[in-house]
Amino acid sequence: MAEMNYQSKSPPMYVWGMTFILVFVVVVTSSFFVDRSFVRDSIERLHLFSNTGEKRIIAIGSSLLGHATFYDYFMSDFGSEKGFDEFSFLQITRGSGSLEDFAPLMHALATAKPNIVVIESNLLLLRDNKISRLNVTIRRHKKYVRKNLFLPLRYVLGSKPRKIEMTRDLPYEPTRLDPTFLKFALVDMKEHEVRDVVLPMEMEEFIIRAREQKITVILADVPRYEMLENVIIQSPMNQQKMSVLILDLQTKYGIKYLKYPDKLGLDNYVDFYHFNQKGRERYSYWLLSCLSKL
Repeated sequence: MAEMNYQSKSPPMYVWGMTFILVFVVVVTSSFFVDRSFVRDSIERLHLFSNTGEKRIIAIGSSLLGHATFYDYFMSDFGSEKGFDEFSFLQITRGSGSLEDFAPLMHALATAKPNIVVIESNLLLLRDNKISRLNVTIRRHKKYVRKNLFLPLRYVLGSKPRKIEMTRDLPYEPTRLDPTFLKFALVDMKEHEVRDVVLPMEMEEFIIRAREQKITVILADVPRYEMLENVIIQSPMNQQKMSVLILDLQTKYGIKYLKYPDKLGLDNYVDFYHFNQKGRERYSYWLLSCLSKL
């Protein structure tokens, strides 16, 4: 009986080349559509918000601010329950957002003519290094591809994705207050650095226009757990650089800085970064108390 030889053959080089090109195209196009979707949706919301009549407050920031304040009219309802004057609130946040992510919104933000603009302090004070920003970009690509390619397949297979209704309470998230995640969070914070005084052109133009239109711009502190905050401020050089930056934002641009006054325990956090519902209510009450005095 003749012996049969089976040889494993590697795919031809052109197959690897086509695969690389396909992956590259998916990454590039997903980046374009992810950014475009965020900008388009945010500008649309800003245009709609410009038609509201009451005192108008717009807050922009990362997921930290998203956890720290109620979404849109829920914030207004919360304020009414706590005895604050009526106001309209618009929250525009982006997970792992940077200052540059919000630059394309600045013209529409000024056009909406809010009375107060609240900017999460992390946007103006801190910057991720290149490795961290690359990780953020990859996560956004993965989320976009998963949403647009794989979720429709679940409908075909008869398994529909769970729909999360927008509610006043934060969606349930399992707590990540364990030593392993804390170790990861501390390493992540070491990848942050204090920003230079120079702002993106769009942001600087907005701030100048805001002063002309008598829009009050607030830089609001959104604290992480104390151990993470200490990673930044434990360096005397970082402390000095941040103090200079805050002073420059106040004197050069007329931005008001609100420093959160309390040290919050872990019972206010779902992880070492983001507030849980208890922390959100506590922070929102403090923020509205400050804004009501303006």
